[in-house]
Amino acid sequence: MAHSSDEITVESLGRIIQEAQVLLQRLVASKTALQSQQQSQQERNPGTSPLAATASLPTPQNHVRAALRDLTSIAQEVVLFSTSCLSSLDNGPSFTTGTAATPLTHRTPLPPSPPDHQATPAPATPRPDSYVLRPNTPSSIESLGEVRDATEFNGSGAKGAKRHCEGGVGPGQITKKPRTLGSASSKGDSHSAELEKLILKLKSHDQLCRIPAFPTSNPPTTTMLQRVAAIESGPAIRQFCSLIAARRDRTTDMGLFQTQSQGVERAMELWRSLRLITDKSVLNSFMSRLVQYQMALAVDNTKQGRIRADPVEINKMMDKFGFSASDRTKFQHQVTQGRFWRLVCGRFPGLLCLIPFKSARPYCLSGRDYLSMRGGELEKFAQLVDTPFVERICQACEALIDMVLGVTDDMMFKWEKEHPTLLSWEKSLSDDILLSLLQPHEYCEENQYDGDEFPDWAKPIGWPNEWPWKANPLAIVPTDRQCDFCPESRCQCLYTRLVKRRPRIKSWGSLGFGLQAVASREGEVAYRKGEVMGQICGKIVPSGTYPHNSSWVMDMHRPDIDGDPVVCQIYVAGPSNSFLNLNHHCRASARVRPLRVSGHWICGIEAARDIRHGEQITVNFGKRFLRNQGLRCECEACREADRI
Repeated sequence: MAHSSDEITVESLGRIIQEAQVLLQRLVASKTALQSQQQSQQERNPGTSPLAATASLPTPQNHVRAALRDLTSIAQEVVLFSTSCLSSLDNGPSFTTGTAATPLTHRTPLPPSPPDHQATPAPATPRPDSYVLRPNTPSSIESLGEVRDATEFNGSGAKGAKRHCEGGVGPGQITKKPRTLGSASSKGDSHSAELEKLILKLKSHDQLCRIPAFPTSNPPTTTMLQRVAAIESGPAIRQFCSLIAARRDRTTDMGLFQTQSQGVERAMELWRSLRLITDKSVLNSFMSRLVQYQMALAVDNTKQGRIRADPVEINKMMDKFGFSASDRTKFQHQVTQGRFWRLVCGRFPGLLCLIPFKSARPYCLSGRDYLSMRGGELEKFAQLVDTPFVERICQACEALIDMVLGVTDDMMFKWEKEHPTLLSWEKSLSDDILLSLLQPHEYCEENQYDGDEFPDWAKPIGWPNEWPWKANPLAIVPTDRQCDFCPESRCQCLYTRLVKRRPRIKSWGSLGFGLQAVASREGEVAYRKGEVMGQICGKIVPSGTYPHNSSWVMDMHRPDIDGDPVVCQIYVAGPSNSFLNLNHHCRASARVRPLRVSGHWICGIEAARDIRHGEQITVNFGKRFLRNQGLRCECEACREADRI
């Protein structure tokens, strides 16, 4: 029968307390017997010193020695148990405990009871419940001097350069005490103490610190524990948020990274895009990793079952990436780095966003400390990071990677609007809240209709009697034209005819977040006048479900019904797409227009004029819409009118 982690913890605590109580009784009884026999010996031999008398009484002394040995055994077990249990109670599931302690029946029995005429001493006053037996742990650990270079293996910087991380913990360096030879048990105790010191140090500096669960029977090294803890840490969360914030910056031309190509072409476009980044920001470091990862993936996919990639294919790739024959070593270096990243990330490519870009306290690690792992270290790392917590964070990171690669639409992450201070947040947060904030806004590619959700959905006003009801209010009857893009009765224009160059979400100052037009090349026209660049989509709900002045709904009209009535609302607070971030402008570059596409009416976004790369995409929602929401237009046209 399986036991929960809490049950195991309670059982372990109960067993340790029971054994400690029994040993305490043994020590008290041994002390009493020893004192009694010392007194008798003194009476028979007045000239004998107490020490000599003690030496001549082997039986009670042996009992004391045996009891102390058993107490030492329990103390060692308590150290291991407390280290694992403390981390478990702070961070989630309990670790598995180590080898079971020797049962009481197998330990040294109690000494003979003291004589009846001798009073038994009162039991010692128990320590407070908050007291935990643990090694002598200082409140802080000294700075650790020199650790390895913070620069990743990117071919830049002087080789062998040193780095300093003051106030932090260097990789695996807890103390600088000289090594001494000892038993396996003493080495295990020392390692347990080092792990506990490291855990206390990290938690004292990082309130978002999470210590990975590990079996006490096979604990990780301090270096490995640091590596895993660093990717679940506060600095890792803030680093991921900083990548998103850098992507929102209008001066960051992330549109040039967009590509829907595959394999070598995708890696090649990323490589060319990376050359346009001249600053040394976190985005630059991230893109370097991503480029190397994609280059290695592209090269390895050409092997087709062979051990090595085809030299002819390698030469073709070098030509595409712009490497000459003399640059072959540089190309191979990039591919090798990418293979190392693939080994480190394993089934979690999102770790590219979380592994530290530069060394900083309290973890004092950079990408170089991860790329140096080999063999068993990689296996141990993969085991320790394979947790639901890391998996959920990596899902958010991989969503960002897909947006950068152009695989999916650009979307807001929940923390950007619900908790924007997460970018610099250093206080504690529950796992549920943190994991929820890190996820992107729910995405949908087309409107979602569920008639069962509204069983009493009334027929819209003006709905023709000959049309069936209850039905999707945006579905076009089979006898009418199904699509404005083609004459076919059934088509895929919804997925093939809308512009593929997806806009990017950017920060536009006082206007908040908005959409930026993206072209294939800088300076080009992104959307020609009349092109449909996408649609506002969400959940279809009955008309009047939400107030008309809500910023989270769009009233949907049907031009093919007399009177152009509102037949439903599109609710965008749930699953939606990037077009929910459109801003208002009185001289808008785009317009909202109902369109027939692939058998349904959609809320299309059509270019009102040519829109160039880098421009904001805006629509005119109307002054009435703004007034209903208590807003005032801040566009240039209105500001000029106010000045006049």
